[in-house]
Amino acid sequence: MKFHIIAAATLTFGTTAALAQDPGEDAARSQAAQATQQEDEAEEVEDDRGSEVVCRTERVTGSLTRRTRTCLTRDEWDIVERRTKDELDRMGRNASGSQCIPDDPFRGRC
Repeated sequence: MKFHIIAAATLTFGTTAALAQDPGEDAARSQAAQATQQEDEAEEVEDDRGSEVVCRTERVTGSLTRRTRTCLTRDEWDIVERRTKDELDRMGRNASGSQCIPDDPFRGRC
């Protein structure tokens, strides 16, 4: 019974709100639709940006004149940077003497 009353109230207030709309709200809705479309286009451009090839020149360790040039997409460079950060974090943890502080002192495991 409560559901029927709530449904009837929703229909009543929903239709009066729809009838009370003025043309200015339609313009606001069309502007919101245009903004959504522009955001979608920006995401497509961003996706295209990830496939853009970027070349970096790096010095070879131990040489004053030798350089290497590496070309990868932006997405691939992000993966390389993430892997490098993860490895540096892992090396830092291992450099602590491999000390392990167990979560449960009765089990003795880490």
